[in-house]
Amino acid sequence: MRKFFGVLLLLLFALRTCAAEAQPKIDDFYQSIESNIREQYEEFLKSSESERQRKKKAGEPPLTADQSKEGMSAGRFIIYNRTILTVLCAEQTARTAQSANFDEVEKCFIDKRDQMNKYLKLEEYAGTLGAEKFTRCQIKTRNFTDEIRFPPYGFLRDPTGYGPKLYHFDELNECILSGL
Repeated sequence: MRKFFGVLLLLLFALRTCAAEAQPKIDDFYQSIESNIREQYEEFLKSSESERQRKKKAGEPPLTADQSKEGMSAGRFIIYNRTILTVLCAEQTARTAQSANFDEVEKCFIDKRDQMNKYLKLEEYAGTLGAEKFTRCQIKTRNFTDEIRFPPYGFLRDPTGYGPKLYHFDELNECILSGL
């Protein structure tokens, strides 16, 4: 991940020099990092396969087809969201900071990542809090603008062609927890 942030720092310098063209530059950057993200995805696949082999050797029951599908979907969701959060933090930092600053991008990313992780933990309570509430909050806080701007790479789409969704996780968490 540090390598990825290093590349983003270089991008920050480019963005700072040409603020009026920041959106096209960050959009181009997103397209240019596809191979790096593919490597992360392939590492995820290798890790998943290693876990399957470990379970098999240990005599543990394999995952059901639904569990396997859910796990793959979750992996694609996390990789895609983590990528977009990082790209958006780089863009935000380039527009607001006095100078391009790796620490600012990293802080922004960590804050946003923590909100995403909180949401992933809250999902464990969907049955208790109500699936309908989760769905309403997801619809309300979905980040359609950036989903369109930064569509998931083809390899992050599921077999039906649908890709992971982006959310404003801070707003999503607030919505889920409202009324408790």
